[in-house]
Amino acid sequence: MMEAVLRGAEVVKRAKESEKGPFLIIPMKVSGKSWGCLYSEGRVDNEDFSPDIVLFVKMLCVQAALVLNALTLQEEFEKQQQILTPEFPEDEISIIGESPAIKRVIEQIKQVAPTDATVLILGETGVGKELVARTIHAKKYSEKWAFYSG
Repeated sequence: MMEAVLRGAEVVKRAKESEKGPFLIIPMKVSGKSWGCLYSEGRVDNEDFSPDIVLFVKMLCVQAALVLNALTLQEEFEKQQQILTPEFPEDEISIIGESPAIKRVIEQIKQVAPTDATVLILGETGVGKELVARTIHAKKYSEKWAFYSG
């Protein structure tokens, strides 16, 4: 952080020493976080920057900071999602069993997973409803959608 402050001080010093006319330095900040600054040195007509231009550039800097902030948040979200979302091989069904009833459930999962159908899973506590739901979800939506169970 101190390096950025020193570099910023160097930019201001250089701008003050410049003979290219007026200069404009506007920070790109959002939520207390600085993303850099926009620096413009000199104008063709050597006139000062009008208040309208300064206001426009300030608004532009806010928008740029918002975009940079959103991109960073998106990147952090995607990293967390990768950490928290288990990977399922496409053809793997994580239900174990050889009984005719389990084989029938696995066939039904294979049948319904590729469709857009809404699935109601019924059964007593502890029979694996959530495992069936997670398997259908993993085969249907993979990493695009989060799985929520209640």
